[in-house]
Amino acid sequence: MNILKSLPKNIHIIKLYEIYEQQNEIILIFEFMSQGDLYQKIKGDQLTEFQICTYFSQILKGLVFLHSNGVVHRDMKPDNILLTKNKAGEIVIKIADFSLAEYYHSNRLNTVCGTPGYMAPEMFCEEEYDEKVDVFSLGIILFMLYVD
Repeated sequence: MNILKSLPKNIHIIKLYEIYEQQNEIILIFEFMSQGDLYQKIKGDQLTEFQICTYFSQILKGLVFLHSNGVVHRDMKPDNILLTKNKAGEIVIKIADFSLAEYYHSNRLNTVCGTPGYMAPEMFCEEEYDEKVDVFSLGIILFMLYVD
């Protein structure tokens, strides 16, 4: 929550509008993502190579933005990549779910976390890792886009 609040705005990162804290819960208000997530899109539609390239390019732009701001996501997977349409009716990709995100410049990253099928091997084997674990996850996502 704090990472998402502190990041500058970016077209490929989900917008957090409001946070309401009550006695036993926290309510987060995000922008509406009308087209669901990438996992639903992969399972529901046969994507063209042009669509795959367009989607993947946007995911990369979002991830470059995160990494340039010192943030590692640590749970990149199709379920955490949301889709909406812009005013021209084109699909816009946004990265969501920052519950496992962390600043990698100021912290030692050694926690084993994420979704096992998308996690980089160094998250299991090494004492420390860096933002490159997200790049490994993107390789798995790209494979899924072409295979499914």
